[in-house]
Amino acid sequence: MIAPRVVIDLNVIDGTGRRLFFWVMSWETSSVGEAL
Repeated sequence: MIAPRVVIDLNVIDGTGRRLFFWVMSWETSSVGEAL
């Protein structure tokens, strides 16, 4: 029962990490666009 829970946790963390990564990238891109 431990394995499925670990897989789910990793998927949630990975999904959140990707969302944060893309959010930061888009925020930095928009900031650079405004600066230019």
